[in-house]
Amino acid sequence: SRTATLVDISNKKVQFSVEDSTFISADQGKCSNDSINSIKKYLVSNGAISANMYFESSTTNMKLDGTKIIDDFINGPYYYYDGSSYKRQLSYSSIEIAKNKSSNHGITIIGWDDTIDASNFSKTPSRNGAWIIKNSYGETLKTTSGDIDMGDKGYYYVSYDDINICTQLSGFYDISSELEDNSYYYDKLGLIGAINVKNSDLYLANIFEKKSSFSEKLKKVTFFSGSIDQKYDIYFSDDGNLKNMTKIYSGVSDKIGYTTIGIDDVTIANEKYAIAVKFYGNVSNNIYVYAKQSKIYTMDVPNNVSYMSDDGVNWENFGTTDDNYLSSIRSYTNNLNYTFSLESSSIIDDSLNTKFKYDGINNLSDVKYNIYNVSDTSFSTSLNDNFDIDNMLDDDKTINLSINDNSSIGNYILVVSYKDVNIKIKFNVIQNQEELSIELAKEENNSNGPQLIVDDNPKNDIINDGSVVDDENITNNPKTSGVNIIIVAIILSVLVISFIIYNIYNSRKKNNI
Repeated sequence: SRTATLVDISNKKVQFSVEDSTFISADQGKCSNDSINSIKKYLVSNGAISANMYFESSTTNMKLDGTKIIDDFINGPYYYYDGSSYKRQLSYSSIEIAKNKSSNHGITIIGWDDTIDASNFSKTPSRNGAWIIKNSYGETLKTTSGDIDMGDKGYYYVSYDDINICTQLSGFYDISSELEDNSYYYDKLGLIGAINVKNSDLYLANIFEKKSSFSEKLKKVTFFSGSIDQKYDIYFSDDGNLKNMTKIYSGVSDKIGYTTIGIDDVTIANEKYAIAVKFYGNVSNNIYVYAKQSKIYTMDVPNNVSYMSDDGVNWENFGTTDDNYLSSIRSYTNNLNYTFSLESSSIIDDSLNTKFKYDGINNLSDVKYNIYNVSDTSFSTSLNDNFDIDNMLDDDKTINLSINDNSSIGNYILVVSYKDVNIKIKFNVIQNQEELSIELAKEENNSNGPQLIVDDNPKNDIINDGSVVDDENITNNPKTSGVNIIIVAIILSVLVISFIIYNIYNSRKKNNI
């Protein structure tokens, strides 16, 4: 399979938000008993863990003579590297003796087995037991000499004594599918470096530029805490001026890792805004940041966006430092204003063509559409498979639907939704000679303006000419119907009295003749 590039990562559609992550262990050498217990507890509570190990993936090192794997720390599905010397093929004419190799490969710990006997490993560790890990190479590694089996169908038992397995473990949890409209950050690959601070406070800040002209609501701030029980404050500047910051949250971190804090009642109105985090100094405290240099990628770091300070007044631009650091601070916002309405609906080439008008929608995948039978007033059974749907909201702002082999005669309604707005277009499938065809329902067949739009507030229904009707002002509202009846009664009384006076006058006139 092709190795992913930074462009691939940047262009991936976000489907989930990781609210929190944690570093579980940073043992040097074999796993301590405390780390083993912590990892087991995490696996039970939260699931798989990201880990690292040393793995010789070169085909020349895996199979020198085409038949034999020479890595003496691999024994089928059992893996244990104790740091001792082994032969490593540099080329077909050069071999080196490698020793104490640090981790170079990411894997996933999915479980453990304390009953794995130490005798199963190529070298005997000091104790029984192993982590169950899933490797990323698949079941086999293809080479010019043939396929090499990768453990037990891609899985391995890694001894608790392995010198790398417990050095860098991290877990990702509290995952949400509810995404905010906008995300702002510069550390695309997460943190990479750390600044060591002793007995002093440190402020980190990022200045962000809003993606739209609309006002936005700050919903979440994410940052990386380098120690447990780290006291911190979060600050906000509505104009991006770091000397004009307001404290919006205070807390104490309960882990090493990324922490997400929900924020209320903070509105972003200007083009730029800033988020800063103050870390209170400890005796020994690591403040983690993102750096330009990576083992995998070298990324351009933007200038004049990320800053550091020891007093919250005098700020140093990270972009001018030799290491090109960036603050690992992220913010997430929702748009406060947006427009989404139906411009027209018509039948074009026997397809229902619906065209929309919208603004302030950054992610069109948030626009949902479903087809229901008109009799399904609860909208419980989607019939999307009964029609061919062509979603072109990002091009000509249309959604088209046409008949397919699953279609049948009936009355249907297309519901297109974005947040609080639900646009409903009724249409019928009819028998037209020997074929089925689509027509707009007569009550919807209005070429003069938008069709019926109903939001979640029944007091504000948008009728087919696009105007808003307040239900409290229409004549069938119980609050106004009594007044209307009185007015009608008065008018009728006046007419009756006028008629009686007119008859009396005519009668007297006749008697005087």
